[in-house]
Amino acid sequence: MAPRKCLVGLREIVALLVLAGVVERVMLASCPAQCVCGGDYTTVSCTNGGLQQVPKGTPYGALSLSMSGNNITRVVHHQFAGFSQLQTLDLSFNMISEIEDGAFVGLESLHTLQLYYNRLTSIPTEALGRLPHLKELWLRGNPINCLDADAFAYLPNLQLLDLGELRHLEAISNDMFSGLSKLVHLNFAVANLQTVPYLGELESLEELDLSGNSIKVIDNEAFTGLSKLKRLIIISSQVTEIKRFALSHLKSLTELDLSYNNISALPSNEFIETPLLAQVNLRVNPWNCSCDIIWLVDWLRRKIKSKTCDVCGVCQSPNRLEGMSLFDIRSDDVRCENGNKTKSSTETKININVMEGDDASLPCITGRTAAVSWITPNGTILRSKSFRVRVKVLEDGTLNLTRVTMHDAGSYKCIPMGNREPSNTGEVITTLNVTKKGSQKSVNTEVPLLEEPVAKDIGDLSCDTVKDNGVVRNVSLENSTTIASTPPSVDTTDDGMDVDYEPDPNKDKPVDHQWIIIGSIVGIVAFGMCFWSTIFIAHRFRHRQCRHDHTRSPDDDQDDEYMVNGMVPQTSFYGLVLSEDQKPESPPPVYSIDVNDEDACDMYHGVKTFKSDKPIKAVKSVTLKVETEV
Repeated sequence: MAPRKCLVGLREIVALLVLAGVVERVMLASCPAQCVCGGDYTTVSCTNGGLQQVPKGTPYGALSLSMSGNNITRVVHHQFAGFSQLQTLDLSFNMISEIEDGAFVGLESLHTLQLYYNRLTSIPTEALGRLPHLKELWLRGNPINCLDADAFAYLPNLQLLDLGELRHLEAISNDMFSGLSKLVHLNFAVANLQTVPYLGELESLEELDLSGNSIKVIDNEAFTGLSKLKRLIIISSQVTEIKRFALSHLKSLTELDLSYNNISALPSNEFIETPLLAQVNLRVNPWNCSCDIIWLVDWLRRKIKSKTCDVCGVCQSPNRLEGMSLFDIRSDDVRCENGNKTKSSTETKININVMEGDDASLPCITGRTAAVSWITPNGTILRSKSFRVRVKVLEDGTLNLTRVTMHDAGSYKCIPMGNREPSNTGEVITTLNVTKKGSQKSVNTEVPLLEEPVAKDIGDLSCDTVKDNGVVRNVSLENSTTIASTPPSVDTTDDGMDVDYEPDPNKDKPVDHQWIIIGSIVGIVAFGMCFWSTIFIAHRFRHRQCRHDHTRSPDDDQDDEYMVNGMVPQTSFYGLVLSEDQKPESPPPVYSIDVNDEDACDMYHGVKTFKSDKPIKAVKSVTLKVETEV
């Protein structure tokens, strides 16, 4: 009967487990009345229902949950606990002004978080730290007034970041994108920007949208580090000037849109460092069709295979060419100084700004294919294909400098070798300006947005002082200062630098580690030699003293006897002489000698057993002990 009772007990347990599974399945498969569930309850939509939180009974097995268009004002701690399979969460078009630190606990599988058009005034950095696998973050249209350092540092896998329409943005940090090494798409359009923010940490960025801002000047270091960027969009941003080689860092650029700006000219050969660029939009700009435009016309004709170009832009000046497409301009249409069809000069001046420790590329644009020579600021001559430590001249004449130091600053002159080919330019003088790292951290956007002008002056504001409804926000910007623009750079013109820079030879001098290592080795060797010399001298002195104390006469030697069990030894054995008839029988004995004289010579002092072919004469008294091993 006992086995039957056990069997009944097992059946009850199985029944309870089945019932629990059914209940759990019902809970997972249920759908709240305010929501619409699709598929196998994996898609849940609870939109436009006036909800203030996630309704009870929402399936925990959902993969997508939309709470858009409700009245949610606060996301509280553990509000989404249990939704471990959720991949997409839409909280857009609510009134969310606060997200508690533990609000997203349990969302280990979340890939997409949509928070656009809410009332957030800052980035919920701590709450986002619970989403290590997040790939898309949408923050468009929030009244965020400050982007603090490391705002997205806990999102190492983020690939898309939407910061568009941040119309109330007043201050940003240069370190706001720290940790986003995998970011591919960045939307920073209509964000109250005056300058291009620091993007150097976005090494994987492929698409960047800066449209709708007030970026009047694009500095030549604006896109440093964006070697993988493929698509750059700067539409309607009031751009009037693009510094020389501002696009030289974009080696992978394929599409460029500069339409609806105030650009009248581009620096000569600006696209020389973007070999993959094939699609451009230059329309609705006041182009000045003078000699400076010839290179751009030639480039457009090489890249565009069609007979017309609607996106190439049209001339606004001079009056006789007004309305003519850049694509249709001929060399005869352009009047240049001195009657030339193209710009002629014997010297070209270029300015390049880099940060200390970065790499620098100094192009040599001479209009020739012949070899070139470079003359460095200290007078060193470098020829084509030459290579030195940190310095290399490439086949195209470009001078590459690795890990630039403050002492590399100065004027570099590129001179073409030979005069067999025609040239429109002669010498190229490139001024390298080196800025010391770590001098700036935060950037103020300053210029108010055109659509919604900001009444108050934000020139003195930072993340420490930004105010929201009269309350000072407690946002820390460690080791940073508020400035009005990106890191300072020297304005460049055709006449060269506006500010001369002469590095101080005694300031920021690099430490020569090689000499430190050599000095350390020499010191160690010298110390070792002194130490062993001292030991050797002490040893020699003691040995000589010992020999003097133990000098013996021949008569004394004859009186010495070494006794083995009271008999005179005759045969050599372990330093003693034993006669054949006195040698111990098997098993062989083990002999040991105790040196009783404490003043014996160093070579025997303290030694209990030793071997020698000759009798020992230096010891005054010796006791021989004979022991037989069993």
